[in-house]
Amino acid sequence: MDINECATSNGGCDLLTTCTNTGGSRACGVCPSGYTGTGATGCVAITDCGTANGGCDPLTTCTNTGGVNTCGACPAGYSGTGATRCVRNRVDCYQFLELGESTGDGLYTIDPDGSGSSLPAQVYCDMTGGGWTQILDQDTDALRWMRDSWESSRTEEDNIEVRRVAAEAIAFLVSSRRSDPEV
Repeated sequence: MDINECATSNGGCDLLTTCTNTGGSRACGVCPSGYTGTGATGCVAITDCGTANGGCDPLTTCTNTGGVNTCGACPAGYSGTGATRCVRNRVDCYQFLELGESTGDGLYTIDPDGSGSSLPAQVYCDMTGGGWTQILDQDTDALRWMRDSWESSRTEEDNIEVRRVAAEAIAFLVSSRRSDPEV
């Protein structure tokens, strides 16, 4: 009569594997994907987090579960994801200038409320004039939003969204007193 070695403690096989009873013995299955080792000696999770933070941004935490890396969220004040890249939010043009990241006058992306609910917006920055954030350019009777970055083919819904983002940016910049509005 054969004793079923698998009936007690999975036959000594790793709990992640299958124990198969054989005549007078047992056979342990292979370790699942994401693990190394054997069912008989034990399955060990392949942890890539120890090398280059598992491909996650250095500002985030790499967690390995079952051989699968998961990157944590970017810290407060940063946008993006740990799996792609964390980018420090710039709330106005002056921050680019004071951090030495200015590439001259032109279009820059700012996020006036940091990692809040509003999306980042593209604005024109006057870097030669001291890092001014230009949100609105009034030219004769027509208002041109976000200086040359918005084509005339935009829909009315796009224009409403641009006005909303500009109004939020103006409100934030004025309330933070980081920039004095220039009219």
